[in-house]
Amino acid sequence: IALFKPGGFDLVICDINMPGPNGIEVLRKIREQDSDVPVIVMTSEAGEETIRSAKQAGATEYLVKPFDVEARQKLLQFCEVHV
Repeated sequence: IALFKPGGFDLVICDINMPGPNGIEVLRKIREQDSDVPVIVMTSEAGEETIRSAKQAGATEYLVKPFDVEARQKLLQFCEVHV
């Protein structure tokens, strides 16, 4: 969060499960500063509640780990359109 500056990034990718502030908290802090930067949230928890929490916090997109070919393609297509 300390490194994030509005307009300083074309894309943010963060994991939900991180030491310290979790990805949802990081996402909320980013959204307080910049509502436009695309944020992709990664998670190994594919449950509806986890995905809903990420979307409500402002995630642009999410990926479930481990990534498969389809998920990797989804990420590449997202980046082509948004970055």
